[in-house]
Formats: sequence, C-alpha cells, structure tokens
Amino acid sequence: MKTARMTRSRASNPYLRRLAWADAGFFVTVTIGLNGLIFGLGWQDRGQNGVSGPPGWLVGAILVVLFALFGAAHGLMRGLRETAWVWQMRCFTLLCFAYPIYTGGLQSRGIGLIGCLLSLIWAIALTLLAWRKSRVTSLLMLPSVVWLCFATKLLLS
Repeated sequence: MKTARMTRSRASNPYLRRLAWADAGFFVTVTIGLNGLIFGLGWQDRGQNGVSGPPGWLVGAILVVLFALFGAAHGLMRGLRETAWVWQMRCFTLLCFAYPIYTGGLQSRGIGLIGCLLSLIWAIALTLLAWRKSRVTSLLMLPSVVWLCFATKLLLS
C-alpha cells in the first residue's frame, strides 16, 4: 500500500532541497572568489581570445547563476545517492572553473575552442544522464548547455 508520502516527488523532499541549497551556496561562493581573481588580474577586459562578446561583468554574473544551478543539481543528485554522476559533475565543475583561463587567460583561440567543446559535450552528457533519475536536475543543467553553445559559437566566429 502506497502512502501519499511515498508517492511524493523526490525533488520536493526537504532533505534534497536543503542539500541543493547548501551546494548551490558553496558553488556560488567559490565562483564569486574566482570572479574576484579574474577582475583582479584584469582578464574581464580581454574578451574571449580577441572575440567580441558580452562585457566581463555580464559574463561574471552569468557564471554565478550557472554555478548556482550546478550546485543545486549536484545537491539533488548527491541526495539521490547518484555517486557516479556526482563525481562526474565535480570534475565538470572543475573544468568550468578553468573556463576563464582557457577562454581568455591563455589568449589562445584553439585552446579556448577545445575547452568549450569539451565542456559542451560533457554538459550534454550530464544532462542526458541525469534525465533518467531527476528531470529537475536535467533542467538545472540546460542553461549551461545553452551558454556553452553560445561561447563555442563566439570562438568559431
């Protein structure tokens, strides 16, 4: 016999919500620190390897939002005990933390393009893998796929 509690969506579980908020907060804190480093080094004015794109302050704001979504997705999957996905997400997040380095800091369009393509493929894979266990997590990952498509397009132009 199923009770109403057993049939409730896993995404509405208070424990999962707390994990998602905690992880989102951690990811945002690290991202704000990374943005401080980027602005401290003056990389926000370089653009992506000489390619004109959005201003540095806007890219920094977008990255804060994306990393908040990464943290929420990480927390939800961690709560669901999807260990393999969680470790993949952690590695993907480290690659994304390196985004400012390989797109602007190294001043190499080729390295930036390789980094963006690798990140894009990985984001799509994580989104598709998460769909099976948590559609909410997949939806949290979609903005990163859109952003990486945009960044890759900029580097190809």
